[in-house]
Amino acid sequence: MTEHKEAIWSTYAPTTKPDTSVLNRLIDAGVSPRIEESMSVVNNEILRRHFLELMTNFLAPFGPYLRTTTPSEGSSPFVDPPLLPPFHVYEFINGLSARGAGKFLSKRMRSSWLDLYKRFLEGPNFMPWFHQRRVAAEQEQQRLWRQARMNVDIEKLMSKLSELEKIDLFNAIEQYLLREMENSRTGAVESITVSQKLKRDLRAAFNVLPKDMQQLLLSNPKRVVLLQGSNEVPGFDDNVSQTSL
Repeated sequence: MTEHKEAIWSTYAPTTKPDTSVLNRLIDAGVSPRIEESMSVVNNEILRRHFLELMTNFLAPFGPYLRTTTPSEGSSPFVDPPLLPPFHVYEFINGLSARGAGKFLSKRMRSSWLDLYKRFLEGPNFMPWFHQRRVAAEQEQQRLWRQARMNVDIEKLMSKLSELEKIDLFNAIEQYLLREMENSRTGAVESITVSQKLKRDLRAAFNVLPKDMQQLLLSNPKRVVLLQGSNEVPGFDDNVSQTSL
């Protein structure tokens, strides 16, 4: 009988080549259990970093579809953030083919790197992973724009706007305030804090509008409630009285 050898037999052909630079860095544990344990920690860290780098480079082309944006300096954060770029497999593959794999992946590929991406896209794990990352990116983008609304200097922003733009901004702030107030009813502490900031911004925006526009806006009783209780709006009580006559 021939000598038995432990092995795994498979018809699968690996796509990547062994990285000799990594293999040469691995440390022989020797025969001592104590040395073996300490060396395994070192080897595991080397391999972990290698596969992390490999995965990061492989997934890099998906980055533009998961990249968040923030309002540009000086622009208004009181608009909905732009949507993340739509993902289409055909366009993605064509874009990859035009750009190439890059040095890191190309020197580590045994076969066609483009086929590896196609197999990944067709596999059962891609869509759940991609959907999860997209949802996380969208939530992060909403958080960033919400934080921008918290940080904006409303008076400085209003000073750059025309009269019509100021009216549009007032309406936008009002809509975001109503949205946050709705969320605060569920007990979200953060929404309560944001609502307080937006109320101050709404009053500041109201303050710079023409008197006739102020009176027109105050013809809505719900809007009066949003603006009430502020000493920051000169003549507010007078305007309310006039609209009640």
